[in-house]
Amino acid sequence: MSIGAVALLALGVGPALANDPTYPITSATDWTTGPQHDYRNGNRGGQYTFQAGMSSGPVDRALTRWPEHYNPASLFQNLAAESQAATDATFHAHPDLPYDDVGDAGSPDFMPDWNHDGVYGDPQDFDADTDAVMDTAPFRYPCPQLDGTVLYETTDGTCKPATDSTATFKLGEAREAKIVDARGYILDATLWLPGETQTMPSSGPFPGIVFGDGFDSRQDSYYWFAMRMARAGYIVLTYDPAG
Repeated sequence: MSIGAVALLALGVGPALANDPTYPITSATDWTTGPQHDYRNGNRGGQYTFQAGMSSGPVDRALTRWPEHYNPASLFQNLAAESQAATDATFHAHPDLPYDDVGDAGSPDFMPDWNHDGVYGDPQDFDADTDAVMDTAPFRYPCPQLDGTVLYETTDGTCKPATDSTATFKLGEAREAKIVDARGYILDATLWLPGETQTMPSSGPFPGIVFGDGFDSRQDSYYWFAMRMARAGYIVLTYDPAG
């Protein structure tokens, strides 16, 4: 590590250590706080977050994905891609395993139905979202409430709970994509389309937003922003930053 890198690290960690000597431990394990909180509360988010991010989900993904990428017969044929994946995983803000997201799964309240089973925000949606297949999926327009609950906009303009079997919810479409950054890295991205873009003829043109979270966090942590903007009539692009 260069002297400059050490200095930058000291500038960032120094004040934290002065105020909280446990910072190196808590910052290394903070990715577990969300799943722990949800699981203790026994709510729907706990079931989703714990299974998708911490228990059976990572194991299932490892058993299915790792052999595809670490097969000795093909490993060196794809060395550049494997090297990028390993680097991104190692230097992620929350270090992760290559090809197997562990820990901070995005909120189920803001998850498209990636596996097309009619259930929004189940662990299988997270699995499908993090695989190598570029899927498309419907998503509902969220109406977050001050008490933390999330309702969804219906075709009659009201907002109702997801459990309301009488409601017909407005839907947009999420499309997974790949983009290339200035350094040539291939990044996972998602294009969020308002439902109006699906009509023929289209009622556009539509304004567009490219959303960068300003931190090395996976885009599923900010799906709520893209969904809210799509509800307001914007086409949105989100992406996972390199690292």
